[in-house]
Amino acid sequence: MTAGEPADGPARFESEWVGPRSDGVAVADEAGGEDVALDGPRYRLGGELGVGAMGRVRVAYDRLLAREVALKQVRQDGDAAAEAALLREARVTAGLDHPGIVAVLDAGIDPDGGRFYAMRVVHGQSLAEVAAAASARRNPTPLVRAVLQCAQAIAYAHARGVVHRDLSSRNVRVGAHGEVVVMDWGLAATVVEAARGGVCGTPGYRAPELARGEPAGPTADVWSLGALLHLVLVGGAPDAAAIPRRVPRELRSLLARALAPAPAERYPDAAALARDLSAFLDGTPLAAHRDRLWDRGARLARRHPAGLVAGAAGLVAVTTVAVVLGSLAERRATEARRSRAEARAALRTMVVARAFDAVVAERRDEALALAAQARELGAAAAAAGIEATFRAAPRMIVRRLADEDGCATLDVRADGARLCLAAGAIVLLDRGARTVLDLAPDEVTRARFLDAGGAVVIAAGSRGHHVVRYDRAFTVVGRYEAGGGPVTLDAVGRWVIAGNAGAYLAIDRDGRAREVQPCAPGDPVRLLAARSAGDGAPGAVAWCGDGSLALLGDDRVVRTLAPDLVRRMPAATAGVAVGDDLVIGSADGQVALVALPAGTIVRSGPAPVGAVVRLEATPDGDVIVVGADGVALWRPGLATWLHVAARDQATDATFVDGHVVAFGAGALVAWEPAAGGRIHRVIDDHGLASVAWSGDGRWVAFGGTGVHVVEPATGRRWQRVFAGQTVKSLAFAPDDQLLAVGIAGDGGLRLVEPATGVERPGPWQTASLRVRRLIYASIDRVVLFGYGHTVEAWAIEAQRTHDLMDTAEPVLDVATPRVGGPGYLLFTDGALARFDGDALQARRPAVGASAVALSGDGQVLALIDHDGAVELRSAADDGARGRLVTPGAAILDGALDRRGDRLALARLDGTLEIWDVRTRARRLVVRAHAGRAAAVAFAPDDCTLASAGWDGVGRLLALCAEPR
Repeated sequence: MTAGEPADGPARFESEWVGPRSDGVAVADEAGGEDVALDGPRYRLGGELGVGAMGRVRVAYDRLLAREVALKQVRQDGDAAAEAALLREARVTAGLDHPGIVAVLDAGIDPDGGRFYAMRVVHGQSLAEVAAAASARRNPTPLVRAVLQCAQAIAYAHARGVVHRDLSSRNVRVGAHGEVVVMDWGLAATVVEAARGGVCGTPGYRAPELARGEPAGPTADVWSLGALLHLVLVGGAPDAAAIPRRVPRELRSLLARALAPAPAERYPDAAALARDLSAFLDGTPLAAHRDRLWDRGARLARRHPAGLVAGAAGLVAVTTVAVVLGSLAERRATEARRSRAEARAALRTMVVARAFDAVVAERRDEALALAAQARELGAAAAAAGIEATFRAAPRMIVRRLADEDGCATLDVRADGARLCLAAGAIVLLDRGARTVLDLAPDEVTRARFLDAGGAVVIAAGSRGHHVVRYDRAFTVVGRYEAGGGPVTLDAVGRWVIAGNAGAYLAIDRDGRAREVQPCAPGDPVRLLAARSAGDGAPGAVAWCGDGSLALLGDDRVVRTLAPDLVRRMPAATAGVAVGDDLVIGSADGQVALVALPAGTIVRSGPAPVGAVVRLEATPDGDVIVVGADGVALWRPGLATWLHVAARDQATDATFVDGHVVAFGAGALVAWEPAAGGRIHRVIDDHGLASVAWSGDGRWVAFGGTGVHVVEPATGRRWQRVFAGQTVKSLAFAPDDQLLAVGIAGDGGLRLVEPATGVERPGPWQTASLRVRRLIYASIDRVVLFGYGHTVEAWAIEAQRTHDLMDTAEPVLDVATPRVGGPGYLLFTDGALARFDGDALQARRPAVGASAVALSGDGQVLALIDHDGAVELRSAADDGARGRLVTPGAAILDGALDRRGDRLALARLDGTLEIWDVRTRARRLVVRAHAGRAAAVAFAPDDCTLASAGWDGVGRLLALCAEPR
């Protein structure tokens, strides 16, 4: 049980320590070790262990588990930014399970509503204190070993994709028993976040790029580790002075590499630095140091001083030692090369795995950054796969509009007018004119231009928050007390919707206002979003404290319990209506698309900008997400992040005249979609099992619980759902005018117009055959293969059917060429037959095969088994054309390109691959699906690969820089 929700109510803290205390160390509870009934506080607080810019750490006694802990809280109650940072720090630290990283034991909310987390108390001294006490000693080995332990902990964090960014001598502690623990992960960031830049770190121990606010990575931590080593060897942080000659030459070389000014000249990460430190302590060669004969002797002297004294009896002994040392050095060099190769391979595996995770999670920037790193490490096929996955994604054009010139923007109008803050006052800048809107001494927190003209401002004064509405001439037409806490601001039509935890105001353009209480009396409003109620009336959707959704319009309220929201989005902070749906953002950095009025979450995921502060919808349904770490643009329908800007690039944004304008970091920047309707994936609420291209490549269809049809060139798409059914097979008519849909359930055949989504009615809608596969045998004839032995044919114009044949075994898979002509049937017993629409012609069996693929020109046949073996044959004469061995997870589907030069595979673990049939080399690999990859197909021009997965994602991988 955590401190957040004990059995008898929220956890409480006492303000003073109860019981004796010695040196800040907690003592046992008065219960004497017996079971404690927690009818009082779980944690008893003691004195402070440390204070930082935003947080403080206090010693505490955990009565439940009878142990001493350290509790970290924010310094100032109600500081939302500090609390979000504290929660993020706790999560980052909790995710790093290493003995050299302080352990997070608990987290929760204190009685005042502030966040805290509990961690293990590390008794001992900081590395600075230990180094100061040992400065007079000549032997650096114990302190070098301490730095090694610190480097090993940071290496673990780097392997998890985390950069510390604030290593210093004060947040590395050496325990009473020699243990070394790295503390204070408040500025830690992922590799992608660190690459956005920003000034951080402790002077004297931060890398030069961190001091300048430039992009940083693991090499920044390497510099800080070098500074710590400099401290224990020399007695202070790095400076321009030369390193004393008493420092061993190997360590001087190591320091020179770790403290190199350019990141590219340093060790690539903490693991590489740790290997060289370990080599020094073990007396083996360092990667950063070029050995000389006397270096080998010095190392041997450090390891075996008595042996060398005895061995100095004569020249022969010395010569023998030299020969032995030379042989040993060569052997060590070979081992070092092998170790480096193994380490590089391990790093490559780790980078590729993290990149694939980013692909599945649709974190485009992170995935592409890792792809570049993977290519440098030799994983060219993985890099190609990741790049292809996002090459077809919507692209944004980013252009600078103007500087803010010291007036921090709050909102922008289509004609270029701005509302901004300067010298504590709110200013209207309009066509060169500067008008101060006097609200002194109130503090403006939000301002917005209104489509109906004028603006609305939220301000906080001595009596609480209030709303001020201005008309077109920027004359005040209404001032409304909001009271309570911070006020949210939204607009719909000619109305302003402003609300807080108790009620909301609907304010019309003439300044008339009415107060609405969307939730039950005494029930707080978690979030509020404006929505149209029809006839130009103001409406809203509110999420109430009792877990219900309230939809308001005119004087009517519709309430729905939303347990899905309560369970999955408890920390919701912002919402915005998008069509008939709601998008919610939370303090823990999640966004979710919610279906109204049911309140069920359609899809959700992490926001790349941290804790969500505000949401705004654009006319085409995209959502501007303003977070603690920057601003992003999200497309809920595709769960795709179109663009992300870090906090040093933008702190807020709004939609203006066809594009998004981001601001707040010194400049106004426009984000505009590039020309064309590029699209790179579709989302199904359940799963996808089939995929097919039209003959002209205009359309691609994905089958799941219904059909999704996409026109990649324009971005047009539509979806048709067949309730309770699963689409197992799809085929376009030879003239692309109809799409045949094979359903593994009642009503086995549907015919849909791909351009409109209109279904063509006919008797086939009530067919009883459960379809596994189907093909177009001619422009008017569809052949269905069921799960049994029956093969059925439908004449479309005549609307007649007949059983074409009964087969000895059920058909397992079907392949047809794009150019027309006979296809191939693979049966469950491995039999293979050529099929011309009416008759079968037996071919050499393919025992063990589970899928069949045919090249677009009908010349090359691939027979694929689950275990990865692929047999290639000539379709014309059934002659052998070789075999491929493709190790990996079980293969579920395969496809050949137009000429049979490339083979695409879809695997059980969600991986997609493309193999070069002639060279037998894998050219592309990417884990594109969280679940199994069920189907794969090349576009007619071979420049796009489509895949369907059980995770509900249909992907389009762009294989060509330009269409061939």
